[in-house]
Amino acid sequence: MANDATYDIGKRTIDRIKSASSVHEIDTRKSCERWLCEELSRAFTAVEPVFHLVKGGLLHAQITRETGDLDITFARKMSESELLRDLHQMAPLLAAKGIEIAKIGDMQNLIINGDGGMRFPITAMVGGTRINTHIDVTGGMRHLPAKMKDENGHARKVQKSFGSVFFKGQQPLEAFYQPFEAQAADKLATVVLRPDTTRWKDFDDLSRLYEMGLNRTRIAVEMAHKLSYMYKTARDVLLALPEVPATMSFDYAREKAAHWQMWQQRNGRTTSTDFEVIACDSRNLYFDVRKVLVDSYQPVRKPKVERKPTISEVKEAFGGSDSNVIQLGRYRDPATLAFNPKF
Repeated sequence: MANDATYDIGKRTIDRIKSASSVHEIDTRKSCERWLCEELSRAFTAVEPVFHLVKGGLLHAQITRETGDLDITFARKMSESELLRDLHQMAPLLAAKGIEIAKIGDMQNLIINGDGGMRFPITAMVGGTRINTHIDVTGGMRHLPAKMKDENGHARKVQKSFGSVFFKGQQPLEAFYQPFEAQAADKLATVVLRPDTTRWKDFDDLSRLYEMGLNRTRIAVEMAHKLSYMYKTARDVLLALPEVPATMSFDYAREKAAHWQMWQQRNGRTTSTDFEVIACDSRNLYFDVRKVLVDSYQPVRKPKVERKPTISEVKEAFGGSDSNVIQLGRYRDPATLAFNPKF
């Protein structure tokens, strides 16, 4: 159980989060989860030598794109025991922020971008408020951006940056953040290749990324980088990206939008959704990126192998195919009758 100092620190933070959420008209529960996730990421940086990259909703401001979970990728594959060790070692750091980890749930196996991942449910107590969230963890080069791969194929760090804030006194999270182009590639791959896990939120995210005017070539580079671990050749990558995927049909997107609206009604949310705009933005982004990949595709051509002439070809060239005798008279100059061989 948290001591009085930890409780008081947590209570003051929760009060500020509640006040800011009311002003910004955002979900207080999600805001608390977002803050907890940022502190977990900060603590991972402090206790774990292997650096990690922040992905998912934490790339965006909470007031424009609400999120409540932590999605991170380490520079290498991490084991369950390593992550549990880190979560226990960070307890004093979290306590200084008013956070007490009450429960770490059983690890759940995930499939992310064709590779294995882990999910850890987390329950924390902060100033008498219970906060539930989860951490999705992946590791290795296939989950890192293409630009974080050095000439030897190893992971290299890029410059850290600061995240956004949404309540008074909040310390911005300084971390390695996934580039938006890489996030767009992740989302496109998820929607096209994993229709069983696609949600309306994925289309909404794609629309937001489309409106940011991201460089299509950079998105295509990131997408090719990720899919190269799933498919052997560039041709296989293109075959996996049909001109109009089933998940990019308006009927499919409309169905997901209906599910989203029902969820909003059940949870008392009133956010309006322009289905046509979001669906068109998602499709246009996919079409643009796919066109870059198609235009840059260069089929592998087999090198021309020189072969030695056959006996019949030699006969044809020097003596005729009907004779084994070379007629030297054929090689005399007609005017001077001088011998002028051509071989």
